[in-house]
Amino acid sequence: MYSTMGATGTLRTAVYISLAVMLLAFFAWAPPMWTYTLMAVLLVLFALWEPNRAGRLRDGWMPTGSMSRKEVLARFRQSYTSTGWACVAVGVGNLVFGIAKFLDGETGVARSLFIGVFFAALGVVAFECRRILDSPPSSPATSAGSE
Repeated sequence: MYSTMGATGTLRTAVYISLAVMLLAFFAWAPPMWTYTLMAVLLVLFALWEPNRAGRLRDGWMPTGSMSRKEVLARFRQSYTSTGWACVAVGVGNLVFGIAKFLDGETGVARSLFIGVFFAALGVVAFECRRILDSPPSSPATSAGSE
């Protein structure tokens, strides 16, 4: 039987790993620097991989499975939208939390602000992928000399 995890598995995996790292960094007393480095690397990988995959989907690539093209595009659109909103909500929440910590004079402000910016950036990338899916397909016959 076909598993729907394949259609959006990379996106979900990146977000789950990011959430796990964020929780590790948030609840650790003094999080090691590698947690922030790992989050930054995951953001760069996500920002490079997902828009590329969205462009390939828009241009006709299909993941393996028994779903129709219309169903696959609908699932990816829904996945990008829900991931975008969830990441923006977590990001804005952490930014507000970091500002509140700063105003109260507490420690850990940089951690909260970094996590907030990280998740807001993930949300922006997810919304950009949704925009790529909604744009018209690029035609390979178009070149600068043919106009």
